[in-house]
Amino acid sequence: MKHLRENGIQISGSRQKRQLINDGYYHGYKGYRYFNKSSNKIPYTDYGQISALIEFDRNLKAAFYSELMYIETALKNNALEVILAESRSDKFNDIFERLILNGPLPTNPNHDSKEEFHRKLELRNRIYASLSGAFKNGNAMVMHFYSRDDYVPIWAIFEILCLGEFGYFIESLRPNTRQLLSGRIGLYQPCDSDTKLVSKMIFMISGLRNAVAHNGIIFDTRFNRSKVSSSIITCVEIETGIKNIDFTSIIDYVILVTYLMKCLCVSKSELRRFIQSFETTIENFRSKVPANIFMSIIYSDTRKKMIGLRQYIKK
Repeated sequence: MKHLRENGIQISGSRQKRQLINDGYYHGYKGYRYFNKSSNKIPYTDYGQISALIEFDRNLKAAFYSELMYIETALKNNALEVILAESRSDKFNDIFERLILNGPLPTNPNHDSKEEFHRKLELRNRIYASLSGAFKNGNAMVMHFYSRDDYVPIWAIFEILCLGEFGYFIESLRPNTRQLLSGRIGLYQPCDSDTKLVSKMIFMISGLRNAVAHNGIIFDTRFNRSKVSSSIITCVEIETGIKNIDFTSIIDYVILVTYLMKCLCVSKSELRRFIQSFETTIENFRSKVPANIFMSIIYSDTRKKMIGLRQYIKK
């Protein structure tokens, strides 16, 4: 508390002391003292403002949580429908040979197929590592199949794959299978010429999903440190009619999640509920902090984008 006061932030009394203890100095003040990078310091003058931002971030995570879990489950199940139909088997080894990128061992080490062959081997290693880890940790589903000396079917493998590993699996499928999945989900096909739009979107939301699930900070999108694919931006902007999407603001992730849910045929009432929860969270935060802090965190085009998002879900 003395350190905060020495840095120009008023904090006193047993209540704020308890808040600081509960929020944690390192996760709380240290994590929330800047926007996106340490040089962008947020101009706090009172610990109540920091506490309001922590609450705002917590409410954002609550608003995203159920929708991200739904999207992850729906994407995996739609992928299963395509994979099972195309491979005519639920065995990983069959799927691996029939649907994963072609890549026979090249005789020339500089041959173009070397990268594809490595990806194929890497995918197999990742799947086996996931199964080994699940077995070691006593996963009931994996233990059930192994105790019967049986193979673990692909649907059970998908259950234990994290979203990032699932994205790698989809990226490793042959182009025609990826195209079928993209069409089944309902993504804008002119933006999917390389048939990688599904995996790119999975990677885009995996950082957010992991931050939400593990109580990371999300209000400033610091969870995303990779370059955003232009095909994702173009796809979402064309489909929603909302411009200036670059995923440096959390509102752009609200737009992406809404777009994916609409593609997955989530009802309009559910989409409106999600958008309303985000708006309520913003307005609650606005009421608790000075205008300069609010404007340093919430981009000026947020309201315009929210209006565009409501128009989009009416279509």
